[in-house]
Amino acid sequence: MNHYTRVVPDFLVESQRNFSSRLAIDAKYKLYDERKIAIGDIYQSFLYAYAYGSNPDTVLPHAMLLYPASGQSSRPTYLHIRSAERQIAAEVLAFGISIPDVLYEVRHGLPGPYSNAILKVIEKEMGNK
Repeated sequence: MNHYTRVVPDFLVESQRNFSSRLAIDAKYKLYDERKIAIGDIYQSFLYAYAYGSNPDTVLPHAMLLYPASGQSSRPTYLHIRSAERQIAAEVLAFGISIPDVLYEVRHGLPGPYSNAILKVIEKEMGNK
């Protein structure tokens, strides 16, 4: 069997406590806080959710789409794909961040509100509340 391609997200976060817990993160460079998220980017994120998700019988497949915000970091948006029975089958969290603010925190070694917000969202998605 020939493989078409490999599916590789921009980032893959794995839990040290639970090795079956993974979060694929797709980084975009589009201002999605000013327009709708492109359908191709949504499809790609759901593919990552299924490719890197845990056992779908026990944990909902999920992924994260991270994009720059034109202003302050935005509130997360949850996107769901539903089965034919209308049950949520996978979830993608779209989250816009203020790049200048995050870079400032990183350069100065400050665990500030923007990097803390990103960490909190990742921890929530990983189930490490």
